[in-house]
Amino acid sequence: MALALALALALAMAMALAMAMAMAMAMAIRRIKMPELKTPRINRSCLSGRIGNDVTLKYTPSGTAVLNITIASDRSYKKDGGDWETITSWIDCVAWAKQAETIAANACKGTSVYLEGRLETRTWEKDGKKGKAVEIIIDHFQSLERKASPQPAQDLPLAPQGGSDDVPF
Repeated sequence: MALALALALALAMAMALAMAMAMAMAMAIRRIKMPELKTPRINRSCLSGRIGNDVTLKYTPSGTAVLNITIASDRSYKKDGGDWETITSWIDCVAWAKQAETIAANACKGTSVYLEGRLETRTWEKDGKKGKAVEIIIDHFQSLERKASPQPAQDLPLAPQGGSDDVPF
């Protein structure tokens, strides 16, 4: 019995010592300045809709092309009475340089599009009034319009009808 009591006391002391060491290490770690953890910063927007304004290409004083477009994106939901309602969000988007020139050459008001980009906020002050805008800076742009299908080529040979002994399988 004395041996069991001695073992229990030794175990309790070992646990107390381990806890004290763990607490001392935790306090020492808190004093050490740990480098800030790097978490990924994601600023990505994906959007589909129709271009809601005239596509007008402009140039900055330094000669860089810039294109401001507004995309109309619809969302439908069911109201309490069971009727469906559609809400349109008008989202400002900006394209720069070659991207702006390409969009201006291939899209117009009403074109159905898909785009990806990053959100940017810009602020300004004019005549004592402050303004703020949140825009998508376009990184990727894709027209969703079907292009006119090409006419079938009449001079191309047709695929052979029926079997052939030259087929390897």
